[in-house]
Amino acid sequence: MYEDPTDARVSVRKKQRSGIHDFELEVVRDRVATEAQNVIARVVIQGRSLVIYESSNLGYLDRISQRMGGLPNFAIQEMQSTSKMSPAFRFKLIEMQERVFEAQRFCFRGSVDDWVSLHHEGPLDELCQRYLKHLGKESFYELM
Repeated sequence: MYEDPTDARVSVRKKQRSGIHDFELEVVRDRVATEAQNVIARVVIQGRSLVIYESSNLGYLDRISQRMGGLPNFAIQEMQSTSKMSPAFRFKLIEMQERVFEAQRFCFRGSVDDWVSLHHEGPLDELCQRYLKHLGKESFYELM
């Protein structure tokens, strides 16, 4: 079973082969948790890429929390589990043997709406350190 992060639609599909190792998925998940602490994010494997989705409702959640003087954990978890997600970053595996990835960000311009290369390739951990700190921040839009 697969849950689409953009709309939480669940579907049954064949297990897809990927060149991504489980430990690489864990590396990105751990780095998202440490680098982007105030961001609701999900990391999934799609083909030969690790795709990071972020909540498009983060500002809404912050505003509600501030107006109510904070929210209990169960309320935050419920909002997180039902929030819509948008693609943000993708680390695409371009060299299988050497484990080289290319950093890409999603471009939201109406004429583009696609992945754009950040023209930076390297080890996964290095790309995480360089880019994940921009999740949920204005600096994300300045990358390119």
